[in-house]
Amino acid sequence: MPRIPYANFCGPSYSGRSVSIATDRTINLYPEAVESGTGKNNYILVGTPGLKELCNTGTSEPIRGICTLGGKRILIAGRDTLYELNKSGEIVTLGSIAPDTEWNGLGVVTFAWNGTEYCISSGGKGYTLNGNTLAATIDMDQVQYLDGYFVALQAADRKVRLSGLYDGSTWNDLDFKEKESARDYPISILADHGELWVFGEFTSEVWYNSGNSDFPLERVPNGRLELGCAARNSVVKLDNSLFWIGNDERGNRVIWRADGYTAKRISNHAVEYALNLMIPQVDGLTIASSTTTFAIAWSYQEEGHSFYCVTFPNAPSSIDWEDKTYFSNPSMWVYDCATNMWHERAYWNAASGRYEPHRARCHGYMWDHHIVGDRDNGKLYEQHLNYYDDSGDRIRRERIGVHVTNGMKQLYFRSFQVDMDVAVGLGAIDSSLYGPDQNGVSYRP
Repeated sequence: MPRIPYANFCGPSYSGRSVSIATDRTINLYPEAVESGTGKNNYILVGTPGLKELCNTGTSEPIRGICTLGGKRILIAGRDTLYELNKSGEIVTLGSIAPDTEWNGLGVVTFAWNGTEYCISSGGKGYTLNGNTLAATIDMDQVQYLDGYFVALQAADRKVRLSGLYDGSTWNDLDFKEKESARDYPISILADHGELWVFGEFTSEVWYNSGNSDFPLERVPNGRLELGCAARNSVVKLDNSLFWIGNDERGNRVIWRADGYTAKRISNHAVEYALNLMIPQVDGLTIASSTTTFAIAWSYQEEGHSFYCVTFPNAPSSIDWEDKTYFSNPSMWVYDCATNMWHERAYWNAASGRYEPHRARCHGYMWDHHIVGDRDNGKLYEQHLNYYDDSGDRIRRERIGVHVTNGMKQLYFRSFQVDMDVAVGLGAIDSSLYGPDQNGVSYRP
């Protein structure tokens, strides 16, 4: 019997609305191109990094933010406490911060640094940290740094405010600006390339420092996008650009990348279908509030791959409604700028036999280490490709390949050969092969 090469086996996740057309899934693996062009295949599948516990806060709490700005300190935000992780691996408590009340306790804490002091936004409140002295300042929903100023978002008041120059303790009530080209509420701000991006509900603007003595920030000519933001905490910097989940007056749940002062769609129909599954519907009526609003994104670069990671910690694994059960995908969706492909990451709960949201929900890079914070147990981990489990728990890696068809005729295979490195680092490996029934609707050994 002749051998049939499975050229597209090493590929991305793409499981759309019809599994008879496409049912590809890549979980806890990601495609990597063989750039030399001389390998056995054009792509290989690489295992996602594992986790090793560094320390914990001693409290069962979500880690809501990690700050490594300035390259000298690692600040950690828990539920309502600010900590520092020192070089000895010890957690030091710096003071209390406001807990999140708007985002079901899951809201991200943002940090900015002006070279001397830090400004911190948590639970709608603002703080400065100078040395080890934590002090309250004005209310704010987010904070950024730009040209010597701390920039604070007060979304409900439509205001973007400026601190004193290199002074996070001084805020003049008259030093503020609102979005002008449209009156939708501001959702998120992010400083990038010496400019401030102000994302609204349906439109966005880009501001620059004009040096105006009344208020230095003005809109860049043509710096307006007819596209807003669906999730405040989905906006991140990566690969010399910005990424976010978009929203406009016609719909949302599309993931975008900034391309100059325009936006380029990077999600595909399969990713967008997965995002829509998080809001189950019956007869067109939404039965659960949007989980997209609670999306949390973070980014990192490793071995030439720049990853945009977006997770939905508020998404239910299933919802029962009118004698029907609707299942959603708990995976963290990850976009790789090196290949322009998506894959999924999830934590395997061996006790329940189901995937759960990935343990990591925020990231910082310091002392050549990728540090991530846990979604609910107060732990911090080092994330590394040379760790092969999630802090002692097995990582289940799964690949459902593309359909192999022959004009709707039956195909018979005596064997299936996979070329892979096994037992790297662990000494033992469990592997299973399942074949599809009914065009990929179900699988069996």
